[in-house]
Amino acid sequence: IGYYFKSTRSHHLMIIESLEYSFKPEDGRRVIIKGRSIESILDRRVLFLKLYLRNKDTAEEGDMGADNAEDAIRQVIDYTFMHPDDEDRKVSNLIFEYSGAPVNEVLLDDCEFEKGTNVLDVVESIAKQQNLGFQMTLNSSNQFVFKVILGKDHTYDQSDNPFVIFSPYFNNLKS
Repeated sequence: IGYYFKSTRSHHLMIIESLEYSFKPEDGRRVIIKGRSIESILDRRVLFLKLYLRNKDTAEEGDMGADNAEDAIRQVIDYTFMHPDDEDRKVSNLIFEYSGAPVNEVLLDDCEFEKGTNVLDVVESIAKQQNLGFQMTLNSSNQFVFKVILGKDHTYDQSDNPFVIFSPYFNNLKS
């Protein structure tokens, strides 16, 4: 528990949160590993000051100004994980990888977060507001690489990409 789990079939990294052992005569011994993706480490930090994120052009004194939504997320990760005020809380093997265009062209809507807000909630809020996603992977130097990503719209209301519908009727919820 607390270790990371990586499969050769995926670039995703998981944190082991619980283990269950079972034995069935027909199946033999089994170990069920449960956990969440590595992005859930953002859930382990909270803001210790009220945070105002503004577009750089409208930022006032005391605000964090950002050129775009990706830069705002980078500032939050930097402030809470990579370069926190308390050096003991620094995660030295976490790096931020810039995505480039078109992700860095997504402008930031002004937002504010109260002291004590969970960092995962902050990042998810900014990403959701701008239709962005994020992922954390492990590189060959054993560094956690945080990256903001721009997904593709596969909803029914668009015509650029094939649409996807998840439904028990199609038996595709699990896959």
